[in-house]
Amino acid sequence: IGNDTDYYITFPAEVGSYCKAWDDGINDLHCGEGDEPGKGNGFCGQPWCFVDACHCAGVKNPPKLVGHMMKNTVYKGMPLYYSFSTCGGEDLWTAGHMEKACTNAETEEECNAVPEDSCDWGDTAWGRKCLGWEAAGMCMELPEQSEWGDHECPCVGLNGANTTLKVQDRTHNGDMGTLCQIWGGEYDSMCPGAPGCDQPWCFVDPSNCRIADKPQKSAYFPDATFQGHQLHYSYETCGGKRPTVEPKKEEPTEEPKKEEPKEDQTKQEAVEGNQEDSEDQEEIKELEGENDEGPPFDLDAFADEWHEEWRHH
Repeated sequence: IGNDTDYYITFPAEVGSYCKAWDDGINDLHCGEGDEPGKGNGFCGQPWCFVDACHCAGVKNPPKLVGHMMKNTVYKGMPLYYSFSTCGGEDLWTAGHMEKACTNAETEEECNAVPEDSCDWGDTAWGRKCLGWEAAGMCMELPEQSEWGDHECPCVGLNGANTTLKVQDRTHNGDMGTLCQIWGGEYDSMCPGAPGCDQPWCFVDPSNCRIADKPQKSAYFPDATFQGHQLHYSYETCGGKRPTVEPKKEEPTEEPKKEEPKEDQTKQEAVEGNQEDSEDQEEIKELEGENDEGPPFDLDAFADEWHEEWRHH
C-alpha cells in the first residue's frame, strides 16, 4: 500500500478484511520497535478493517475514506472506507496523519475546500458533519447488470489496490475476480482452450447472491473466506456461461474374490471333519446298542418252564 510519493508498506493480502491491529509491527514508518508511537502504542495497537460505508450504521464514529494511501481502490464500484469503531478500536490515526480527511473539517467552508470534491457537509447519523459522500448517505444503486456483477449477486473484493496474490508457484494480480472480466488466461494454467477460459466471472458472497444459478466454491483458493464464508465465484452474475464438466465415468467394480483356503488349513479341516464324523457314528452306535442289548436270555430254560406250567393245568 503506497502514498502519492515513493513510500510503500507491504501488508498481507488479507489486510483490512477483518478486525485486527494491521499496522502493528508492519508499518515500518510508525509501528516498529523504537518508532513513534511504536509497536503496540497509539494507532499501531488499535484494530480496524475496511467497511462498506453505505451499510455502516450503529457504530460510535463514522467511517473514513482511505484517502491517498489507496485512493484508486474501490469496493463494489464505490470508494473504499475504513473504520476503527466497528472493531471496538479508537481512531488515533486520522486526525494526526490524514490532513485531507473529510472528518477533519469542522465547518461547511472547510468541508467544501477539501480537494477532489469527495466530501459533503450536512446532517448525518453522527450529527452535522463533513463526511465522504457514501458515509453521508449518498449511495448509488448498482444497475441490474454491470461490471460489478448482477445487482442481486454483486462481485466482492478490493479493485484497484496495488496487490499481488501468490498461490503455490503462481503470482496473480490482486484485482483478480473483483469485477466481471475474462480472468481465465491468468487464472487457469489450462487456458486458452479449457472450458470457461473465454467467459467472464467474479468472486461473490454466497450469502448475498440471489440469482437462480448458485455460485460455486473456489477450489483454487480453498482456504480463502469473505465475511466468514468460503470464497465463491460465479459466471452467471457476469452474464457468462458456466463451463459444463462431463461427469467422470464410474469404473465397474469387481466382486471381491473369495480367499481360497490354504492347503494345510484344508487338510486340518478334513481331519477335524473326519474325527467329528467318527465321533458321531460312535455316538449313534452307542444309542442303537442301548436298544439292542438286554439281559441274557436262556431259551431252553424258558421252554422247560413253560411245559411244566402247562402240565399243572
